Amino acid sequence: MEKRRGWIVAASIVALGMSGCSTMTRASFEERRQAFSDLEVCEAATDARRSEDGDFVTAVYREKAGRQLSDDMCELLAQQQRERVGAALTAFGSAMTATSAAMAKPTPSRAGVAAVDYSWQWDQFYAPNGVLMWACRGEQTGQFADVSRCAGKAQLDWRWPGFNLR
Repeated sequence: MEKRRGWIVAASIVALGMSGCSTMTRASFEERRQAFSDLEVCEAATDARRSEDGDFVTAVYREKAGRQLSDDMCELLAQQQRERVGAALTAFGSAMTATSAAMAKPTPSRAGVAAVDYSWQWDQFYAPNGVLMWACRGEQTGQFADVSRCAGKAQLDWRWPGFNLR
């Protein structure tokens, strides 16, 4: 349940970041109006109407007219943005689902039952930074384990010879 809540929060943050949900003010519009995309000008028109600031409404509608943006064009731009956000959220959700499934999947064994380590050995290999290092690994799964599992054993790399991590 806690993991699911984390994914929901992450997805919400992504959605908010992609949707551009901040409210525009007259000052922010006047300050950056030339840099705005057509979609942002259309969104500013909605914010201007909500603000009931006549000067803000006039400034935004002049900008819309100058760019030849009709209400229909604004609706089309908004629909395209919603589709992009929806596609991104779908991809994000699919990635999170796949990651969750992969993390929850038990390690296979010969009999189809989740494998469990009951003996551990040292393995020497090159770390991603190019340094030769030792790590303790479970013999049955090959998964890395706490070094305490290999305590008292000589650091001999006989189980996984070679220096490539596999």
